[in-house]
Amino acid sequence: TISPAGVIVNSTATSGKNVTLTNPVGLATDGNSNLFVTSGFNILGQGKLYKFTNPNLNTGVPADIIDISASAQPPLSNPTSVLLIGNNTVFVSEYTTQNGNLGVRKFTIAGDGSVAVQSFLTGIDFPAGLATDGTNLFVCRNQNNGAGAVYKIPLAAPGGLTPTSPQVVSIQAAVGDAFNFPWGVAVDANK
Repeated sequence: TISPAGVIVNSTATSGKNVTLTNPVGLATDGNSNLFVTSGFNILGQGKLYKFTNPNLNTGVPADIIDISASAQPPLSNPTSVLLIGNNTVFVSEYTTQNGNLGVRKFTIAGDGSVAVQSFLTGIDFPAGLATDGTNLFVCRNQNNGAGAVYKIPLAAPGGLTPTSPQVVSIQAAVGDAFNFPWGVAVDANK
């Protein structure tokens, strides 16, 4: 359960862990009823990605709380959106970072629970919303004055791409229109 102060009350969890969520923004669930939540928006270098495993549907108390981002170097900074693909691949957009490496990170969770962290897209100003059509990752660039954009990146592309990489396509607004502060993106079945 979550208190009004944003504290996850977990005294009966098998792990015995409790965490305090600070400005949680991103939220996703997988096919096993696990909940993935970002914490630390507007706190440079202190962002987290938590996995709340198998929450009890009556009490809301999870069996365990896992800090998926514990091995991320540098630490997450201002994590915004969370996108889960399958049960083991998680993308997180970072709105700003301490080292200026704005972008999207990919977390791959192995069967033994270990986590591999990869920088997937760097150099994008103020990345926000994430979506997928199963083949591509779509990322919003949250800027004003017509500088907002949506990027389309093949999921099979290597990590460390930038907006100017050949694999990255910038989807522009219609002629005469402009994207101003796009925050969310969704993809329908027609792609």
